[in-house]
Amino acid sequence: MFWFRYLAFYAVLSISIEWSQSLVQPPFLSNSMQSIFGGIGSKYKSFSEVKRRNELCLKLLETCRSGEKDRKVINEIVEELSLLNPTSSPSISSLLEKDWRLEWTTEKEINLFSDWNLSDEISQSIVGSNMRNLIVFKNGGNFSVDVELGVDDVNPLRTNFEFVSAALELNGLNIRLPPVGEGWFDTLYLDENLRVQTNSRNDLTVFTP
Repeated sequence: MFWFRYLAFYAVLSISIEWSQSLVQPPFLSNSMQSIFGGIGSKYKSFSEVKRRNELCLKLLETCRSGEKDRKVINEIVEELSLLNPTSSPSISSLLEKDWRLEWTTEKEINLFSDWNLSDEISQSIVGSNMRNLIVFKNGGNFSVDVELGVDDVNPLRTNFEFVSAALELNGLNIRLPPVGEGWFDTLYLDENLRVQTNSRNDLTVFTP
């Protein structure tokens, strides 16, 4: 049995030497085991990010719907949320193409309709390179603006736009108005249930489907 004791002693001694040379990785931790532990760490990080993202989305919508007017309060949530944006190139994402309902904005011209109780139904519909902004009046009629969209060649968050037409429907009349203006908007956050953007006028807007 002497040879067995010798081999056991030699094996323990070898492991001890190798272990002392490595402060991070034990020699008996195989590549496959490292992959397993690494995968667990990645999954835990992903789970944590998803959990935090969901918390921020809920917090943002609750704050917007509470009637909060202070942009700084919204900005604090959006700044952290934008770092967890699950859509890397929102300007070309199919998630952008749907009917979006306005939840909150700093655009004074838009807020005028809600502040004066003229409308509580303001939306934005995107299909391909076409977008329609629609404000439905409580007492009947609506105001719409059609926009042509273009993808920015440099910034994956940016969508360029140009107004194409505008119309006011009121008391059975359809009044065409001359469209004026162009600009861009950056989609800071985008998933299936939430969209947050800022634009060339430095306005901040929050949408849900």
